[in-house]
Amino acid sequence: MATRPAEEIVGAQQVLWDLMADSCTNPLWAAAYLINGGCSDDGFDYFRGWLISAWRPST
Repeated sequence: MATRPAEEIVGAQQVLWDLMADSCTNPLWAAAYLINGGCSDDGFDYFRGWLISAWRPST
């Protein structure tokens, strides 16, 4: 990312924040709780970050 233009970096960060906000749901928290055997606030943030980074759009 460091070689990318500042506008592209800011745009990517905004996409991440939007996805993190959209993924803050009770059903997803319940899934994270079951999968991880418990889930704190921070743990849920990490889980959503992992889930977002693992997602690959279909082409």
